[in-house]
Amino acid sequence: MSFEQNQTHVLSLFSKCQNKEEVYQKLIDLGQKLHSSKTYLEEDLVKGCQSTVYLTCTEKQGKCYFEATADALISKGLVYILLLLFNGLTPQEIVQAKPNFIEKLHLETLLSPSRANGLAAVLLKIKQLAMLKL
Repeated sequence: MSFEQNQTHVLSLFSKCQNKEEVYQKLIDLGQKLHSSKTYLEEDLVKGCQSTVYLTCTEKQGKCYFEATADALISKGLVYILLLLFNGLTPQEIVQAKPNFIEKLHLETLLSPSRANGLAAVLLKIKQLAMLKL
C-alpha cells in the first residue's frame, strides 16, 4: 500500500470519534496493540519524548519495517499510528511522505505540548532511519 492509502486507513480508524475523550480512548486502544518482544539498545531511544520510546528499523526487499515500544499507552497509540503509516514503504517513500493526519485529527490541539513534541521526535527518527537505508 502507498503512504496515502495508509494515511486514509489511519484516519478511518478515528472516523467515529466525536470528541477529545473518544480520540484519547482510541489512542489508548491502539496503544494496547503495540507489542514488541525485541530487546532495545540505548541508540534505539527516541530523544525528545516525555515518555520512553524505542524505535528500530530493518529493511527487507527494499522496504522499511519499524518496531517500537513505549512506556505510556497514549504514546504507544501514537507510535502505533506511525508504524501503520510507514511500515512496508520504501525509504524514498518515507522520506518524501507528508503526513497530515495530525492536522486532520486535530492532534495539535488535543495533545499536550510534550506529547506533541514526542510525536514529532518519533516521526523525525523514522525519517532519519529511512534516510540511512537510501
